[in-house]
Amino acid sequence: MPLTLSSQHSFAAEELSPNGDEKPSVTSQVKSSVSKQVEVISIFGSHNQLETATGSAVVIGEAALDLFEFDDIHRVLQSVPGVYVREEDGYGLRPNIGLRGATSERSSKIAIMEDGILIAPAPYAAPAAYYFPMMSRMTQVEVFKGPSAIQYGPNTVGGAINMVSRGITENTAKQGGEGLLDLAYGQDNYQKAHGYYSQNIATDNTLMGKGQIGVLVEGIHLGADGFKTLTDVQGNELDTGFEKNEVLMKLNYVPTNSPSNQFFQFKMAYGEEVSHETYLGLTDEDFAKDGTVRYLASQKDQMDWEHYQFQLSHYIELNDEVSLFSQAYHREFDRDWDRFNNFNTNRSMQTILTSPDTGVNQLFMDVLRGDRDSLTETEALVFTLNDRRYYSKGIETKLTWDTTIDSAEFVLDTGIRLHQDNVTRKHTATYYDMQSGVMQLNGTPSEVITQNDDTATAVAAFANMNAVIDSFHITLGLRVEHIEGEAIDYLANDSIETPSINKNSDTVFLPGAGLFYQLTTEQGLLVGVNKGYVPNSPGQAGDVDPEESWNYEFGWRYSTD
Repeated sequence: MPLTLSSQHSFAAEELSPNGDEKPSVTSQVKSSVSKQVEVISIFGSHNQLETATGSAVVIGEAALDLFEFDDIHRVLQSVPGVYVREEDGYGLRPNIGLRGATSERSSKIAIMEDGILIAPAPYAAPAAYYFPMMSRMTQVEVFKGPSAIQYGPNTVGGAINMVSRGITENTAKQGGEGLLDLAYGQDNYQKAHGYYSQNIATDNTLMGKGQIGVLVEGIHLGADGFKTLTDVQGNELDTGFEKNEVLMKLNYVPTNSPSNQFFQFKMAYGEEVSHETYLGLTDEDFAKDGTVRYLASQKDQMDWEHYQFQLSHYIELNDEVSLFSQAYHREFDRDWDRFNNFNTNRSMQTILTSPDTGVNQLFMDVLRGDRDSLTETEALVFTLNDRRYYSKGIETKLTWDTTIDSAEFVLDTGIRLHQDNVTRKHTATYYDMQSGVMQLNGTPSEVITQNDDTATAVAAFANMNAVIDSFHITLGLRVEHIEGEAIDYLANDSIETPSINKNSDTVFLPGAGLFYQLTTEQGLLVGVNKGYVPNSPGQAGDVDPEESWNYEFGWRYSTD
């Protein structure tokens, strides 16, 4: 049970009119700018309200997130219908999220975004979510299943999840800044330190012109010793916990009296994690005795990663009905997961763990537990250093036309994204012997067992129309993806100088349609159909079709304040 201490303050200077009366707390222009910034990075903006959305949708707002202060995205999503999670480490460090029956393996079948930008290390080439942002930075989580999810590809078999990060304060420059400090401590030496400060600064110079610069600085530390037990032969408890840190800065510029209601934003962040996690499981018998025990063969297992992100955004209203929102982004993720993989034999770990008392499996199990030394070559423990480096970069822009014809309202969104991502893998096998419960290098030379480089380049475009005609809310959309992949395998041939290079490409059309009929102000009926898609990995053979699905839904929705 964690113990929490938090404090939130606004630092304000009084702003009075000449006759002494208080002025409005926030100017209408700043309020409009802040509201627009939130709207354009959300799936559910002011023109696509949750109550009348044509697909199944859930929004978890800031009040709900603050109520429990969950650090684990699994806990946040546990009350959302149609969301399935699979625990792995107990802390949500590497979430496994599935929507509507799609596999939850590393959240690879859904589009996961932060502020509308894909956050997987390599969304096309390697979508497994080894990185996930800290939930304490988020003020809203949106889960969408259905037709409009086609705007947020490529991995949309299940749907889309968008997380909205904390925005810059709404306070004007004269009203001052605001901040928060949140400290918590709990069992297993759980530690949390979270703080942020945000302020707006008025500018009036030849370089920036007249306007307002906003700044947000935020930092989070999470850590714990872990709840699993890993005891060496001397009785010492080894570390099974983690430490995770993130720092973020946002800079806004809002021109004063801009006829186009423009704003600019720059966002940069750094994150890191060291966690003593393993893939090695337990036998059924050992799990029944104590499911929190770990075998000594996992004593050196450790995940270590660093993550960098840079994002530049711009919004402008071209006229009363047309607006343009553009974002450029660059992310880098460097991870090294060093872990026990198998014994130096062709006998799989699954065979050993499922039949631990059969033949030589019992000898292997004694080595795993540290009860017996490695005596033969096949009893050597193969420890792999899994080094992977990723980048994801691109630019996307969305044009919105919002108009009324007679009594009907129409919103047409069109967008295009140019994107490239890459993963470079180098896995090295190192050989250890178990000696008196301690893993010792046995002198066998290390060897590179995997070395490849996968790159995906994609052009995606979509058009999505929302119409409100009397009691009918209609959504029609189409997404087009063209993806080109290249896979370089440096170990496929005899020499690293002559690698195997395979290329592939795919073009897919993803339509979607939905209808919501509003029976009363509180309830309505919805029906929808859309095509889901998960692209092939770079270099996949041409006769292998990508994963596609057709999703149908019909439902009744009741909502009330």
